[in-house]
Amino acid sequence: MIKKIEFIATGDTLINVELENEKTSIKFSDIYPYWDYATEENFEGGFAKIIEDKILFTMHTASMQGGIIGLWNAKTQKIEHISDGSYCVSADFVNEKIYILLCISNFETPASFSLWQIPVGVMDAFAESEKIDVELPGLIEEFNGDIGSVELEVQEDGYSIKLNDKVMFFSN
Repeated sequence: MIKKIEFIATGDTLINVELENEKTSIKFSDIYPYWDYATEENFEGGFAKIIEDKILFTMHTASMQGGIIGLWNAKTQKIEHISDGSYCVSADFVNEKIYILLCISNFETPASFSLWQIPVGVMDAFAESEKIDVELPGLIEEFNGDIGSVELEVQEDGYSIKLNDKVMFFSN
């Protein structure tokens, strides 16, 4: 059981993990074989969250234009998924799929949100996800640019997105 996580991104440690009876960490060097930007020097941000006995996490570089999404298993203490996480502002893990909420925005592209999914088990930092056909109106007007203000939750009948303490629901 995972008791606590701390996203530190210092030295070789990305995330400190406190389990029931021990302390361990997710390391940049665990990710580097799959994504050669997995270093403290290239790290520009990300997030992590506990989902049952797993840690879902992202790492970003180049103003979010590059990044990965990963899934770490506390039972095996191994990374079991790495795929493209560019522009990811939130994610969820349900029924062996990772759902990814993107906010694509740069100097050539007006900001927009989209929802994607990928099966767990991919170990390719450049693997693309499958876009989910769902309209997400009103999100861009509420978004303040802080990825910590967005939380995706996948439910059986749709998707809820908490944004700046406002919850919006979108059906499949």
